[in-house]
Amino acid sequence: MMTLLPTGLASLSSMSDSYESVCETLVSWTMESLNEQAAAIQPEVPFKIRHLKTGLRFTSRMFTLSNDLSIRLLVGLSYITTVHIYC
Repeated sequence: MMTLLPTGLASLSSMSDSYESVCETLVSWTMESLNEQAAAIQPEVPFKIRHLKTGLRFTSRMFTLSNDLSIRLLVGLSYITTVHIYC
């Protein structure tokens, strides 16, 4: 999957609507993969750890795909951090 994403994003960048949709989906998946509450719902402790561990790995790979996606992820992560701190 990770070898196909850079090529796919590059070809989608010319199609504005599709590119936006794909980027929004990737950001959404990344946010969910780092969500502590979603990990806590997992039935077993190893699944909880695996959820967060895989989320961190997935996030690190998302940051390597494109500058635009990296900026979107940083904005999303900073928003979640701010909300988490103040709630």
